[in-house]
Amino acid sequence: IVKRFEFVHGSAYMTVLVSDPADGSLHVFMKGSFEKIRDVVDPQSLPGDYEAAARRHAAGGAYTLALAHSQLPAHFTAAQALSMARSQLEDGARLLGLCLFRNELKDDAGEALEDLRDAGCRVVMITGDSVDTGVAVARRCGMIRGTEAGAPVVLVGDLDGAAVSGGSGRVVWREARDAVGTAAVADGDGAAVVVDTELERMLDAGRRGYGRPVELAVTGKAFNALTAAGRMRGLLFETRVFARMSPEDKVACVRLHMEKAVTAMCGDGGNDAGALKAAHAGIALSEAESSVVSHFSSRNRRVGACVELLREARCSLDISFASYRFLVMYGEVLTFLGLVQYYFTVNMSQAMWILIDGSTVPLSWALTQARPPASGRLSRARPTARLLGPETVASVVLQILVNVSFLVGGVVLLFQNKYSDGFLFCSEFDGRQADVRRWWELADNYEGEVTGLLGAFQVVNAAFVANLSGARHRGAWFRNYALLGVWAAAFALLSLVLLTGPNPLTCAFRVNCGTAAALSRLGYDAGFAGVPDAYFSYAGHNVMPTWFRWRVWVLAVANLAAGCLVQSVGVLGFGRTLAKRWFPQKRLIYRT
Repeated sequence: IVKRFEFVHGSAYMTVLVSDPADGSLHVFMKGSFEKIRDVVDPQSLPGDYEAAARRHAAGGAYTLALAHSQLPAHFTAAQALSMARSQLEDGARLLGLCLFRNELKDDAGEALEDLRDAGCRVVMITGDSVDTGVAVARRCGMIRGTEAGAPVVLVGDLDGAAVSGGSGRVVWREARDAVGTAAVADGDGAAVVVDTELERMLDAGRRGYGRPVELAVTGKAFNALTAAGRMRGLLFETRVFARMSPEDKVACVRLHMEKAVTAMCGDGGNDAGALKAAHAGIALSEAESSVVSHFSSRNRRVGACVELLREARCSLDISFASYRFLVMYGEVLTFLGLVQYYFTVNMSQAMWILIDGSTVPLSWALTQARPPASGRLSRARPTARLLGPETVASVVLQILVNVSFLVGGVVLLFQNKYSDGFLFCSEFDGRQADVRRWWELADNYEGEVTGLLGAFQVVNAAFVANLSGARHRGAWFRNYALLGVWAAAFALLSLVLLTGPNPLTCAFRVNCGTAAALSRLGYDAGFAGVPDAYFSYAGHNVMPTWFRWRVWVLAVANLAAGCLVQSVGVLGFGRTLAKRWFPQKRLIYRT
């Protein structure tokens, strides 16, 4: 090889100058798109059916290249040839023939595209191949498909012949098949041409369901002409195939889609790098240079990687909002708990505060360990993305109402025992006699004990409720083993503190504990480690009767059950249906 003119998308072909080692003769070989080679070779070398044969092969799904050759005069030396311009070297080249490549569809391509459509995604093709090849592949993989109204009419937009030679740049629409519509007129090459007014009528009829659906395919030149004329935006969601697109054209096309919707781009070549970087989400299906600039890359070089990415993304978004709701509930539980305890001038023990805060971190982490559904197609409904949307607000507000109701119910349950036959008789805490600066002493009473336990249960149970998702974007709640493990451990610890009699654990939390004298008076063994020397209550203890402990525990379990019922039925069930009816979102309407 003496000299190489590399392939660039602007010219759509490459040229090499080679020397024959046998006799030293110099030859020029050219390879590129059949349209470009047609324009640069000697017209006399083109067979009469060149265009028809090339398009026939392209329409069959073959990647169609043209090859050309010329030989320099025998007296030319390599040094002379190197000084010649490219156009001089290529002058007089003759067509050698067509070179066909066929890249078969992968087995899961059609299924992956079907999954994306079921998920409400519009799938389009942006390719550097010819428009005929693009349309053929789109039909084979189901990207272009029929509906109840019939098989789609595919119209191909390209610049007319005058534009190629510097004319007006008018975009001409032709049917991609031989059938001629009633409003089509005959063009010079015998193809059917659809005028602009008829195009608009066909598109409108297809949208309304009065006629067959219409799918558009455009070449890179037509795309740029329509963009310059301000028409491409209106035709964007009618166009399924963008062909003969340069890397710059791909970037422009992606950015047009980004103006209207969240846009993902997948590609496997260096010429896709710009579009992959420009898109909201770029998925590189290779380890080439495109994977460096892309947001995501996949070793699985299949379109199914896009499905998995969407599945993971929706799961992540759903988990993010679940974590958000849990942390909101954490704050709300402590807020209303603080109001109730402020009313009685009581508090929780230091150990209880540490337990609540210490369990919040692992519970938050465990929530994020949920996985997407193990199988099944993607849901057409997307997870909410609005922090103050109806679903998020309803979930939080209803959980607050449930928790406040049960917290008040616990206070009522406690004060039913303040009469002469109850354990709270003469044991109510009088905050007027307390030094509130010594806040840790305000936990040694029944009021702080009961409200603190219920509040701790509510914080822990809020994570369990947030884990409920309806299995649309996350796996079933019982498959988040990390969350179930952390929640079960925290719930079991609180249950032990509540239900067991005086022991080192309960005394550490200032629950069901008291001084040695008070415990002995109640009939409990006070010989264990951790018995406090002083207890800041009138009776010297806050040991609840066994029957009352179980009532408080049942109340906490009922609180959890009510929260789960409200979330699964009221929010994720009919509540979601009502919200969609009462607060509809203005979504972009398009054909997937």
